Amino acid sequence: MGGLFSRWRTKPSTVEVLESIDKEIQALEEFREKNQRLQKLWVGRLILYSSVLYLFTCLIVYLWYLPDEFTARLAMTLPFFAF
Repeated sequence: MGGLFSRWRTKPSTVEVLESIDKEIQALEEFREKNQRLQKLWVGRLILYSSVLYLFTCLIVYLWYLPDEFTARLAMTLPFFAF
């Protein structure tokens, strides 16, 4: 019975098919733009948090773990300057 009714159903016109494809393309482009914005936001946050953590670690090493001698202090802080 379903096959009988499907014969009379009209096929979508070429214009309708092209309009639906155009809508899908626009939706995909908006989705891509949104994802790129979110990715830039996350990368920016990652860089910010990494920098803050790095500076905090440098401060802790400088205040607590550096020896009193200048040459030992220079040797201890050299990895921070290399990065």
